[in-house]
Amino acid sequence: MALISMLRPLLGRSPRRSLAAWRLALAALAGLPAYLIASGVLSGGLAKAPSLVDAAGAYSMGQIGALFEALGPGFKATLAGALLAWIGLQLLTGVAVWRLRGLRDEPRVGRLLFGPAMTLLWPYLRVALISLLFLGLGLFALAKGFGAWSRARTLAGADAYATFFELAHLRAALTFAWLTLVGVGAFWARIAVAHDERRQVRRLVWPVAKLLWSKPWAALGFHALLSASAVGLGLFASASWRWTSPSIPLWLVVMGAQAAFWLWRVDRASALWASETCAPLRATPDEGWRIWSRAWARVTRPLRAPAASAEPAEASAETPAEAPPPPASEISSEPKAAPTPAPSGGDNA
Repeated sequence: MALISMLRPLLGRSPRRSLAAWRLALAALAGLPAYLIASGVLSGGLAKAPSLVDAAGAYSMGQIGALFEALGPGFKATLAGALLAWIGLQLLTGVAVWRLRGLRDEPRVGRLLFGPAMTLLWPYLRVALISLLFLGLGLFALAKGFGAWSRARTLAGADAYATFFELAHLRAALTFAWLTLVGVGAFWARIAVAHDERRQVRRLVWPVAKLLWSKPWAALGFHALLSASAVGLGLFASASWRWTSPSIPLWLVVMGAQAAFWLWRVDRASALWASETCAPLRATPDEGWRIWSRAWARVTRPLRAPAASAEPAEASAETPAEAPPPPASEISSEPKAAPTPAPSGGDNA
């Protein structure tokens, strides 16, 4: 909140600038533990610890735990705050869709973030879980496929070291492509959930896949490029700390650029999803697949069929049978004679 109040005179009160300020503040809170670790290690105190200086190779879990303990008891609270800030970043995407497309009348981002946006928390968490599922399945398939390929090349007589280094680059490229694809798909799912106020996230898998296939640049390439640029800026800032001490201005500049990229992505994505091009995708019903109910209905269908056929037979046995119509030979085709009137008393007189 203090960071937002400091940036408000510079950013103004327009919706885009307000969203960028909130994104910057939440990103600063989410990245605070990483900054504390980097500054603590590079400032000289923890960097001179014998358990870290004399370590050969990667740090073990015990050394990482000792590093966290050396950062002080306040680090756990900072880590919990970073987790809440990450959740706030996810909810801010839905708030940005509402404000940019005019779906809410409330002008203040904070009231939307801590009010109606809370209804997006559970759908967004399910989007994250489904994304992790697809990510794990893809990485597992890549590991199995490249493992079998490496063994096949080794058995064919190829050099083991050359095979390892050749396949490692291809595997790294495919892994990065899969990470980007899953990340962009999760981003589009969050856009659709916020715009259409959906609750069934599973039904968005197929519409999002069709959108990525039909709009390769607008739906996939553009967002993959901006996402990779934002990650590259973060890696550049992290790599610069290896030669110099951590710089707060550089950190804020990088996060400001990432906030601008994020706002650009949300604006373009929400405009595309609200267009007539995506009208068939928005028409996807917001209901579950009902897999278990359909499977149960299919299993119990043979049991319900005899009962359904027995009901008409019981009904026909309870109702009395009507008399059959007379045969056609007994029905006379001649017209009946009209009855003659009885003689009146005046005529007898």
